[in-house]
Amino acid sequence: MKNVQISNVPVGNIIQSTSLNVDIITANVHLPSTHRVCRVQKRPFAESYKIQRLQLLTTSSLKRCLAACDAPSNSLCNSVLFSIQEKTCILLSRRQSFIPVEGRTSTVDSAARYFIILYCLSDFKASPFLATQSVRRQSVIAYTASNLPLQILIHYEPFYASKAAIRLQLWDSSDDTECLKICLTSNRRDYCDAYYFSSIEQTCLTMRLKKQYALPKQHGHQIITKFYDDETLNITLKDANEPYLKHPEHAVELEVSLHEFKEICIAQHWIATSMPNIRFSKHYANISFFNECINICRHLKNSDECKGIAYSKKMKTCMVAVKGNENDEILLSNDQHYLTLSSCIKDNVILDRETERTNNGQPEFCFLPQLNEMCLLEFYQLLCLSGWEVIARIKNTLSLQDCLLKCASVMYVKKCSAVSYIDQQCILLRRTEHAKFIRSPHSIFAEILFCE
Repeated sequence: MKNVQISNVPVGNIIQSTSLNVDIITANVHLPSTHRVCRVQKRPFAESYKIQRLQLLTTSSLKRCLAACDAPSNSLCNSVLFSIQEKTCILLSRRQSFIPVEGRTSTVDSAARYFIILYCLSDFKASPFLATQSVRRQSVIAYTASNLPLQILIHYEPFYASKAAIRLQLWDSSDDTECLKICLTSNRRDYCDAYYFSSIEQTCLTMRLKKQYALPKQHGHQIITKFYDDETLNITLKDANEPYLKHPEHAVELEVSLHEFKEICIAQHWIATSMPNIRFSKHYANISFFNECINICRHLKNSDECKGIAYSKKMKTCMVAVKGNENDEILLSNDQHYLTLSSCIKDNVILDRETERTNNGQPEFCFLPQLNEMCLLEFYQLLCLSGWEVIARIKNTLSLQDCLLKCASVMYVKKCSAVSYIDQQCILLRRTEHAKFIRSPHSIFAEILFCE
């Protein structure tokens, strides 16, 4: 990760980082909708060009997108384009002889990500006997559909018996009854006579029993087989690489000055459209600065009430996130920036700078129109100051504001974070552990806490 000052992270701009090559990531993904485990590879977006498009779906779940691709037993789909921002999933048919792009590829500005399915397997193990013979052992329960002249007989089977069926299609479904109706509706077209409803994913998998396992017809009755979950299913499969398919580790490391705590914090600014396994717990309005939002998180961090923050400069909102479960996920809008705090220490505690700042006044804001930024300044009272090293001495500087502008302009390049100004002489300084700076008695010494 790169070290940059938070002052150089303007809200609304994307930060470029070369911290990790995230073009190609491979992981096993568990798909509860179909009880399958697929070996999935994230590939460069450019490789999706000229690949046949099959179908466009609306979903914000990568698992739902992959499951829709793999669901039909005779599916042509073997890759997808998925965008969590646009909530779109495009099913693709890639030639098996397709040669992937080797080496470096050009960067494409797209919210969609390209995934290929290498292969899929069932997430359970069952003997052929169990998969085919249990169909004839289960009892039936009568069910009457008000809009159908026939009485529906529901035949219950554990999911491993679905080996005896052909998977047809995956649908969105709010409950089991709706799933049954979907199967009945598609019976004429697809000959659906079996289904599986996933309460976790809110999906309906329609199926057709293979001829040798089809149940005998009964006069005046339509028999539908319902597959259900049981203890034989492996629902704990988890690949450590799976989160990085959709949430690659792409962050910029920052040093954040929190004047209220007189601390320097190490933070990670995440370049992502979503974050897994967390949820929002608090919402703060009228927050004008990113740094102010970070201070809120620091207040809550000791009690584990802040896992991270999402800040919107446009909306002036600060959203506080806490640890969730594996089903939790937050989606970030285009103007939201997500940041986590990893560690905070007293500002140069060895040199006791906290004591040196005791008599300083309240920080003051200064607007720099040339940069269109507001900077928060802390003016020092002591003459002998520890932890500061001179970067440059600039003569003929007409005002303190000009001096501050020179420092703010080189915050990233030279890590300037303070100025000393007297008689048109501007001294730029940066933090360091083993240096002292003695300023002139009538000079002004100002630390730039942040600029946004």
